[in-house]
Amino acid sequence: QEGGQDGCGCHGQKQGQGHEQGHEQGQEQGQGHNDAQAHGQTQGQENEKAGYRLTISMEGARIVAMAFGVELRDAYLFCMANGLWPLRFVRNAGSLTLAEQEYLLRSRVTIVGCGALGGFVSMLLARVGIGSLVLCDDDVFEESNLNRQFFCDEKTIGRPKVDVAQENLGKIASHLLITPFAQRATKENLPHMLTGSHLMVDCVDSVATRIMLDEAAVALKIPYVHGALAGFEGFCGVSFVTEGFG
Repeated sequence: QEGGQDGCGCHGQKQGQGHEQGHEQGQEQGQGHNDAQAHGQTQGQENEKAGYRLTISMEGARIVAMAFGVELRDAYLFCMANGLWPLRFVRNAGSLTLAEQEYLLRSRVTIVGCGALGGFVSMLLARVGIGSLVLCDDDVFEESNLNRQFFCDEKTIGRPKVDVAQENLGKIASHLLITPFAQRATKENLPHMLTGSHLMVDCVDSVATRIMLDEAAVALKIPYVHGALAGFEGFCGVSFVTEGFG
């Protein structure tokens, strides 16, 4: 029995040591990843100070995505963490640092209303580098929308606005993650719709809906941008996490 106890004790100690060694190796690997990311950010900053930028093309990012078995957006994030500017965003350099561009690509924005204003807002956010969009609109395109709504053309009349927007945004930015809601925003569905969002943009034409969106944003502690158009005039307001417009 004593021999058995000794055997079990030694075996247990070895297992425990192996577990500790594995844990230490995991910590070292994790630290190595953090060090590599920090090195990449530092290298990117040094490159910009020196007046040049290392870039990667969309095709190059696709190769990275295939090699690592990840989505294109994640491949871009990996490259940016290692000091490479995606060529599609390099014209933002000077206005944005590489770290700020990476922050945009990690961000999620909810847009309520995908008509005239919402179409332009979603298009510009996709081009500037936002990584994930939530689109909400229960309406379909009509012939009277042809004069001003970005995604409306003769072939999209009668189709849901969020579906058409999703198709067109995918052509602009294939890495973009899009979650469409072909339904009206309500107090009941907004909490689900806003889950994980860093910002909400109001592009609706109803005062009652704006008030509801403002209240939801404050309750969920999400910054809220209000936008409206009237003729040749535009209006914009920002409601921060705890303030609201009310």
